[in-house]
Amino acid sequence: MRGIKKRWLRTYLLIPIVILMCFEVGFVILIKNYYHGYVKSEIVKNLEVTITIYNKFLAKRSVSFKNAIDELYNDDHTENNIEIQIVDRLGELIYTSNKTNINLKIKSKDFLQALQGKTGYEIMDYYSKEKVMIVSKPLYFNDRVEGVIRGVVSLEKANKAIMAIIEISIVICIMILLIMILLSTIFSKSIINPIREISRVSKLYALGDFTERINKQYGDEIGELTDSINNMASEIKKAQEIKNQFIASISHELRTPLTAIKGWSETLLENDTTKDDMMAGLNIINTETLRLTRLVEELLDFSRIERKELELKLTTVDIGILINDVAHLFEQRSNKESIIINIKEYEQDMKILGDYNRLKQVLINVIDNSFKFNKNEGYINITVSKEDEYAIIEIEDSGIGIAKNQLKKVTDKFYKGSEDTSGSGLGLAISKEIIELHKGVFKISSNIGKGTKVIIRLNLIDTK
Repeated sequence: MRGIKKRWLRTYLLIPIVILMCFEVGFVILIKNYYHGYVKSEIVKNLEVTITIYNKFLAKRSVSFKNAIDELYNDDHTENNIEIQIVDRLGELIYTSNKTNINLKIKSKDFLQALQGKTGYEIMDYYSKEKVMIVSKPLYFNDRVEGVIRGVVSLEKANKAIMAIIEISIVICIMILLIMILLSTIFSKSIINPIREISRVSKLYALGDFTERINKQYGDEIGELTDSINNMASEIKKAQEIKNQFIASISHELRTPLTAIKGWSETLLENDTTKDDMMAGLNIINTETLRLTRLVEELLDFSRIERKELELKLTTVDIGILINDVAHLFEQRSNKESIIINIKEYEQDMKILGDYNRLKQVLINVIDNSFKFNKNEGYINITVSKEDEYAIIEIEDSGIGIAKNQLKKVTDKFYKGSEDTSGSGLGLAISKEIIELHKGVFKISSNIGKGTKVIIRLNLIDTK
């Protein structure tokens, strides 16, 4: 989890940090340019006033350039925050409002630019070791550049103001970053903590303990994942319970016939067994053997269905012949249990493409259940009809019926309505799978005390 948190913070904070840094750099440049631009405009404004006075009163006089400058500054004139310097063509400082700099020799870039008739500009360390801004403009005398007027302003106050604003902006950026880290940590925990819980409970599931459930904290995708895992655990637990019930049921179903076979085998091995006892024992052994065989075949079919390996041997199957063959198998049982099998009239020559033996297995399973849950002197009605391009087989009995809450479960694997009911609980589940493999429909409707109806719909083939 630490890895996820680390990757989260690294990935989703890197971009904001880069953006904040770029913003800070851009902001610093903007503020610096603004203040320096303001200082420069003030210098230019003052220089232009001086140049205007110079051009109006002195530039055309028939005196030397130096004398003109002396007349212009014949008093102790000084500007408030701007040092005004007058420099001749040779770089000699002939006037400055700061008298201490009179012996300076000027060779700076701004001076050279002004000599070329341009406005010179430079920021440099001044003689007092402080940063200053210098703006230079040419001075014309007798129609040529005879000198340069320079405005010099200390940037100490401006730089202090700039640094104060930069410090404030850095503090704001740090606060934003800290808030983002806090929010990212909270958000990452909202993902990491549920994942930790999912991981913890999943380990319990891996050990076979499906009793605990994951606490759903959010209604987002992680919440959906939590619901899915909880549902999975419930289904696995339910499957385990069904499996345990199935094993117990199968054990019982195997034990009962095996006990009967073993008991009668031992009886038949005795020398004093009568012929009637021998015939009765052999009949029971035969019946129980058939019962075991059927149970094993159901288990094998279920295994093939689960592995998607149940294959159909498709041939043309006549529905009438199929129904009559299956009904014939139950004649003896029908007479013995006093349950009448009625095959109602149906349209002849109804044929489908199917696996005869598998369809026969389905009908046997359904009719066997109709016998098993029927009443004394009851009936089983078998009706075959044609509906559009389908053959409809209806098997209706006068049995005890199925409760509504159980009706949807009777075709589930291993489901048995009662623990006392014989069988594996696979018959109807396998029957439904076989019909669906034929691309047909297998439906059951029932009412308690009024019997059950099984409807099988299969695709007819054109026999013309």
